[in-house]
Formats: sequence, C-alpha cells, structure tokens
Amino acid sequence: YTFSTPGTYYYRLCADLNSSWVGSVTESNEGNNCGAWSSITVAAVVPPTPTCSLSANPPGVPSTLTWSSTNATTCTGGGFSTGGATAGTAPVGTAGSYTLSCSGAGGSCPVQSVTVGAAACSNPTPTISATPARIHAGDPVTISYSATGVNSCTIVGPGVSKSATVASCSVSPSTALVPAGTIQTQATYTITCDGVSKQTIVNVIPQFQEF
Repeated sequence: YTFSTPGTYYYRLCADLNSSWVGSVTESNEGNNCGAWSSITVAAVVPPTPTCSLSANPPGVPSTLTWSSTNATTCTGGGFSTGGATAGTAPVGTAGSYTLSCSGAGGSCPVQSVTVGAAACSNPTPTISATPARIHAGDPVTISYSATGVNSCTIVGPGVSKSATVASCSVSPSTALVPAGTIQTQATYTITCDGVSKQTIVNVIPQFQEF
C-alpha cells in the first residue's frame, strides 16, 4: 500500500479463507479472526538544504565570476546578475566584493562572497558574540558583530545567513535576530571576513526530570 500523505495509520491482520483462498470458513466463532490493531507513522520527506559556491578567475579585473549550486531553484547575485539561474558565469570589470545566495524547497545556502581586484583593505579583524549565550531550547538570541580592515563579511548560523554592509573597510556594530524556536541544541555562529573567521557558541540549558 502506498501512503500519499504523512500521518499515523492503523492496520490489523485478518484471516477467514479456506484452503482454496475463496469464500470463508464456516466456524462457531466469527469474532476471533483478526489480530490487534497496530500503528504505522509515515513522515514527510524533508527537502535537502541547498549548497552554493562562487569564484572569480582571474582574481584581478576584468574577471569572470562562476557560480553553481545544488538543491536550489534560484540564485541571486550581489553586484552582478544571475538571471535567476542556479549555475553559470558572468563577466565583471569593476573591482569590489560580489556575493551569491541561492534558495530552494529546503531553505537557503550560506551567502557566498568573493573579492575581485586589489584588496582596498587589509588586516581583517572581525568580532561576533551572542546574547544570551546560554538559553532554554527555543529562546530567541541576538547575534552582535562588527569588523575592521575588511572588504566583505558574511555571518552564518542557524536562522542567520547574511552579508554585512562594509563601508570604509569597516562593518559598524550590527545585530541579527535568531527567531524563537530556531535553536534546539548547541549552535555555532560564524563571521567570515576576507578569509578570517570568528565564532560564537550558544549553549542550551539541559532539562532534567525528577523521578
């Protein structure tokens, strides 16, 4: 039997046939031909999470951006146009930072970033923290971040995937809200700026049951 929708279903086995598998057996008790009811749970198929990548070749201008993805239905470029395609190439002639984000039925991939041309900033120094850093499962959390000496930064973790706004080689102190219900187990949030990464961890307070 093929189940068309998820849910809990019940079944039992019954037997009341003769040796020719036709008709029924004449008997004094017709109420004892079936076994007990059992249940079976059919779970919904969880779509896979998209992945994506972005690269530039050569690293100087002019350059060609190449992007690809898996399990995505559309991709969007920052600083260039993908036309919604999930893979492809695009020429660029201006130095700067370019980003890529892709999404599908299973959500979105972490934002990808690449810098084309000579780096205008050096000595990347990112910072990131979580408030509170210790929560009950499902509590909301605020992720705070900033950076200096950077060309581009991304912040990723459960419930967060974004590119930071960079101005004059800096990311001003900013925040990202992790919605309630997102964090159920220990979660890690990472800021990556020009290849330099920093992390902060949110721990979940264990629950105890007296017995």
